Amino acid sequence: MTQTFREVDFSQSKLTTFLAIPKDALENGYDWLKTFIVIQMSEAMALALETALVVGDGNNQPIGLMKDLSKGTVSNGVTTYPDKDVPAKGDLSDITPETAAKKLAPLMQMLAKNEKGSFVNISGQVKLVVNPDSYYETLADFMTLTQNGLWVVAVPWGIEVVQSVAVPAGKGVIFAANRYWAYMGGTKMGEFDQTLAIEDLQLYTVKSFYYGKAYDNNTAQVVTLAATPK
Repeated sequence: MTQTFREVDFSQSKLTTFLAIPKDALENGYDWLKTFIVIQMSEAMALALETALVVGDGNNQPIGLMKDLSKGTVSNGVTTYPDKDVPAKGDLSDITPETAAKKLAPLMQMLAKNEKGSFVNISGQVKLVVNPDSYYETLADFMTLTQNGLWVVAVPWGIEVVQSVAVPAGKGVIFAANRYWAYMGGTKMGEFDQTLAIEDLQLYTVKSFYYGKAYDNNTAQVVTLAATPK
């Protein structure tokens, strides 16, 4: 058996959030307001990071799960990636509890091999990410009513259905979490009382560094779910 090494670019992208607050407001309940500021900026960063990890095109941001690594294009020295096409077995719009295992099996087989055709362990690692508008409709496709009158959601292969506003409604992305590189550098918060002094504002910033990219193009597959909600 022979092994080869290849060079991988692990350049991180900087994510910055900023918020300006009137200094007068800080004089009334500073501790409470600062807590509010931290929460708001944390949520903003989380949303931006989530979006990048799902649909980021690689231009000063991670390469998202829905992007096709085989179709990168270079412009002005920057490589960006387009969305993946839905594979032939990726139409799940007519899935039912009875057909779910058969419909999902080909997708699981795709995820369970790398681009070289070698098998990889994805047990307990597969997620199906859907838009919140599609979430309950997707769960309904896997629901059955038991004899005791209980509704049970049973998704084959231990696949976990999760929500993300970054996924277009009517589509989904199924991926193996252990085959996506996602790394975070340090996070630092700054507080500046002179930058916007003439406006009598206090500026807060939070910055962090992130890297995100699939191991290869078999890490994730885009799928079609039920009809896009109107």
